[in-house]
Amino acid sequence: MQIHLIHVEGFGPLYKRDIGPFSPRVNVVIGPNEAGKSALRAFIRTVLLGFPRAGTLEDRNFGYPPVDGVAHGGAIEFLKSDGLVFAVERNRRSRGPYTGVVRVTVGQESGGEEMLSELLPHLGGRVYQNVFSLSLDELQGLDSEVQERIWSAGFGSTGVIINEVRNRLAREQAEVGKLLNEEKRHLTEAVRSHAEARAELARYSELSEEVRKLEKQKYEISTQIGERRGRLARLELLKVTRPALDQMNEIQRAMTTLPRLNGVSNPARIQDEYDRERKRREQLESELQGGDQQAELRSSRIQQLAGTMDILEFEIESARLLDRKTEYQNAVSDRQKLFGELQAAKDAVRQSLAELGPAFDEHRIARLDASVSSRERLDRLDRRLGEAERDEQDAVRREAEAARRVGDASATVVLAEARLSAIGEPESKPAEELRQRRGKVDRLRALKLRANDRHRELEDTRLKLQTLARGTSRLPRRLAFGQLAGSGLASLLGATIGILAWVNRDSALMNIGIAIAVIGASGFALAVALVLTMRREEMKPAETEEAALEKELKLTAQLLGRDIEEVESEAGRIVGMLGYEQAPAEWQLAEEANSLSTAADRQGEYERASADSDTARKKLLDAEAEHQKLAAVSGSATRSAGAARAAWLEWLSSMELPSDIAPRTALAILGQADASRQRIYATRKLEERIVDMTVAVQEIEAGIRQVAAAARIPEFQENQAGLALNRLGEVLETARAARAEMERLEAEAEIWVNRRTQLATDLESTCQAIRSALEEIGADTEDDFIRALQGAAVHRELSEKVQALRIASPGLSSSRSPEIIAELNATTIEALEQEMVQVQASIRELEDRQADLNAKLGELRGQQQALQGIGRTAELSSLVAAHREEALRLRDRVAVRWMATQLIDQTIEDFRRDHQPEQLRLSSRYFSRLTGQRYLRVQPTINGGSKDGSFEGVAADGTTRPVNEMSRGTREQLYLAMRFALMDEFASRQEPMPVIMDDVLVNFDPERARAACAAIRELSERHQVLFLTCHPQTVEQFTSLAASVGSDWLKVIDMPGPRAIARAANRPDPPGLA
Repeated sequence: MQIHLIHVEGFGPLYKRDIGPFSPRVNVVIGPNEAGKSALRAFIRTVLLGFPRAGTLEDRNFGYPPVDGVAHGGAIEFLKSDGLVFAVERNRRSRGPYTGVVRVTVGQESGGEEMLSELLPHLGGRVYQNVFSLSLDELQGLDSEVQERIWSAGFGSTGVIINEVRNRLAREQAEVGKLLNEEKRHLTEAVRSHAEARAELARYSELSEEVRKLEKQKYEISTQIGERRGRLARLELLKVTRPALDQMNEIQRAMTTLPRLNGVSNPARIQDEYDRERKRREQLESELQGGDQQAELRSSRIQQLAGTMDILEFEIESARLLDRKTEYQNAVSDRQKLFGELQAAKDAVRQSLAELGPAFDEHRIARLDASVSSRERLDRLDRRLGEAERDEQDAVRREAEAARRVGDASATVVLAEARLSAIGEPESKPAEELRQRRGKVDRLRALKLRANDRHRELEDTRLKLQTLARGTSRLPRRLAFGQLAGSGLASLLGATIGILAWVNRDSALMNIGIAIAVIGASGFALAVALVLTMRREEMKPAETEEAALEKELKLTAQLLGRDIEEVESEAGRIVGMLGYEQAPAEWQLAEEANSLSTAADRQGEYERASADSDTARKKLLDAEAEHQKLAAVSGSATRSAGAARAAWLEWLSSMELPSDIAPRTALAILGQADASRQRIYATRKLEERIVDMTVAVQEIEAGIRQVAAAARIPEFQENQAGLALNRLGEVLETARAARAEMERLEAEAEIWVNRRTQLATDLESTCQAIRSALEEIGADTEDDFIRALQGAAVHRELSEKVQALRIASPGLSSSRSPEIIAELNATTIEALEQEMVQVQASIRELEDRQADLNAKLGELRGQQQALQGIGRTAELSSLVAAHREEALRLRDRVAVRWMATQLIDQTIEDFRRDHQPEQLRLSSRYFSRLTGQRYLRVQPTINGGSKDGSFEGVAADGTTRPVNEMSRGTREQLYLAMRFALMDEFASRQEPMPVIMDDVLVNFDPERARAACAAIRELSERHQVLFLTCHPQTVEQFTSLAASVGSDWLKVIDMPGPRAIARAANRPDPPGLA
């Protein structure tokens, strides 16, 4: 969208100002201080978003009240990218809303805020002010919402959670370290006491040696189980990866059949150049064709005008005749008027007598009483009769309307009863009771689902207890750390997919990413538990009963059992309330819920129809009562009108006047006697004036005939020379206009000859550019050129699909994907499944051997406890084992938290380096350009959150610098780059908005200011830019860039102050500025 014209009626220092038209690219508005540049920026915001509420911070920043006596507001004409032109006018009125009264005009249609929202559906106040309208104050920081959006694009919604987890791990590591040191001291003392007691028990040592050998064998078996489980996981990964690999191979085979643009590095650039030159060629051809047509029309018009200029030979004589036109017209008009008045006076006397009839003569009229009192009595009778007749008519009309309302109410009653019949008699239960039963059915369904979930959790807990009893929770370090790394990669993959889904607004892909992240997090937790268990198994020399875990699992099972009992109890109570003999199935509950919803809706509709029927009957009774009342009023009005007519007839009889005349006629008869005497005297005076004017008219007509013959004016009748004079004036004016128009057309013809030569040269240059583009692609015709570019686009799309398959498949996106692909190519899915069966059988066999060893270990330990004197040794052994167990557990907790912190930091660093989203990629490109490649990349910091330190710049030498450590100018360049990235993202999804910048380069050094001008020029290819400044050197930087790359993208607009405008127009200073 672009701004074409701006009209300011009154806004701060701006009043009665028209600014524009604006260029669709970059517009640099230069003006002194207080010229109204900031007011212009605030005016554009106000027209789009409305006036701010009085007294708020926005009102202080963007209010700009007008000067005294000037309306507050104005209008802007916009041009959208699809060619639609519309105007938005907004004015603040005392009785309107505080945002102002808006009027949107699109062609012949107009509307208000709703039409503006339809034209600009995604425009919001905070988005506009923080992205598209920039001043130096806004550039020195980012709005928290904008920072959160860019920072979340770097880490996704899990960034804050990762940061919290990292800090919590550090705190827990310090706390557990203190506990570990204390436990080591207790362990040292217990080991010393235990060694003294064991020296007395030789047999105990022999048994211990046998136990050690058996535990070594058990460890070897556990290692073999871990290796086979690792192989089983690898086989499952291969099996899952196989469909994605087949699909990727199929796409790559299809890509080999597409045409390739060999030697062309940037086909998109060639496409853009071709489109631009083709559009310019069409414009030039259209302008040439239109110009030639206009030239032919001018030549024909010149020939037509040549035949209308003969009258100019008699121009002086004709002008003299026209000077006497007013004199003649006045004389003829006055004489004719006097003739008419004379004849009217005579006719009036005769007509008045004729209208009265043959029974009236001058003597009869003289006898009539025309006194003032007689006329006043006549006037009173007239008013009484008129009021009585009007009251009668009004009463009759109101009675008819009441009858019509009775008919309408009757029809409404019939329709309401018909609606009730159509609905039919529903169930006797009220709609609210049916809805309550529906709520109970839904609650019962929810309880059944909750009971099923608790049963599944209880079953899982029991399986864990069985597994714990068999001793299968101990895994080797390599398997545990392998699962830890795999879970971390799964979490990272889920976060990456979630970020892509958020950028592309793909809810399905986002759900997949969330599921993968949850699986990865669960695996991470399980791996941590495995590492703890492994470390504990390595160090404990004796009994390995995991009583704490078993106790926790049993407690969990008890809690789940109680929860199941409570759920089933509540469900049984609801089943009894609903009247079921036994709890129905889920599908039966769903069917009854739908049935109850339908019955409730039907019952509600019947109740509403019944209420409508009762209301209609009440209205019918009210209408009938009103009709009876108005009928009585109508009869009374008729009787009053009859009495008034009788009084009038009595007065006519007393005055010897006919009984069928109206009151106004009787009044005229009384006044005509006096009027007739006055008309006779006026008739004599008119006859004397007519004789004097006739002499003057004849003298003027003689002079007109002498000149009119030379001007080709037809003969006219006596007293009708006015039309001839009008015709003479029209012919003379037409000849003068023809002469001026011929001179203008000849000048335009000369200008078109020069313009046509320039257009022909430009057209040849454009055609040569199109031929160069075809040669660069290697196409003979434009159709071949278009087909070649389309094939390249399809090739890029297939390449993106291959990349998406690699990202979505864990086996194709990891660093070992070549090994996985090679292994898949060397085998079949059947072979994989067969090997998986063999590995699973081997694992079961090893687990059986492990169970036998556990039984032997239990027997040997029983023998140790049966030895005499072993009580104290066994007690000390248990104490040592307990302290060692606790020390190992605490050490494992410290190691796991340290390892988790390291993995989180490494994962974050890898993600920031390899998976930069589109917003940060664009921000990095703009920031690198603005700083002259001093910084190469922008990345979020995990410890920053969404505050000022949430981003850092990566320099060319690899070092990083947070935002709060940058200089003011560099920080402003970073925030400007981020806003440019947000603008590009907005333009890719919505209508591009015009960008307004208010002196944002004042803190840039000259080199970076030139780079910023170039970046603004690139931005103007997608957004119109209005750059407001009071610094001439800023304008010089833009014009210097235009001189080197072409100036068709730049327009400089001088914006003088209000005083300069007033003095240039020779008017006093504006009000409020004197």
